Amino acid sequence: MALELNDKHSITSAGKSRGIGNLVDASQLLFRLDLMDGTEGLATGSRWERVYELVKPYVPARHRISFCDIHFLMTCASAGRWDTVDEIMAKIEGYEGDDQWLRTTRAIMDAVVAYKRELYAKCVDQLLDVKYEMQCLGGSIAQREVFTKLLIAAALKSTVHWHRKLAINLANEWEAFREAPTVL
Repeated sequence: MALELNDKHSITSAGKSRGIGNLVDASQLLFRLDLMDGTEGLATGSRWERVYELVKPYVPARHRISFCDIHFLMTCASAGRWDTVDEIMAKIEGYEGDDQWLRTTRAIMDAVVAYKRELYAKCVDQLLDVKYEMQCLGGSIAQREVFTKLLIAAALKSTVHWHRKLAINLANEWEAFREAPTVL
């Protein structure tokens, strides 16, 4: 059902739209499905290729919208387009500054690459360092949730013993957060 919705709506909308918001949505949905599958076989192949073809024209742009760049990187890495991953990483490395936004962006991108290269402990380390700083990227809590899910998935796959306990704690933390009343 989720894949059918993705194929009919998310990817199709991204293809028809001139904006990058639908591309981010298409990338995020496929990435979430891959994380849920556990074997990363559910949404790969032609779906990632279709989104990659839509994302590719945006890669050279020198904008500073890290939330989009991270999702473009997720698409390229998931499609196995490592040359384009390198291009995105080089672009981000070329940005000057040492602010929270840039450190967080780089850490998440490094984590995505580590995860896709099956370096799960490295992914955990990268994401754990910036877990409570991700709000600086923008997007909604629901949109940033994919990074927490990535952290949990990497912790479960990591060979570092305490990472499994971390995954359980993070899942419990997320559930508690979702059930908590809104605080102003």
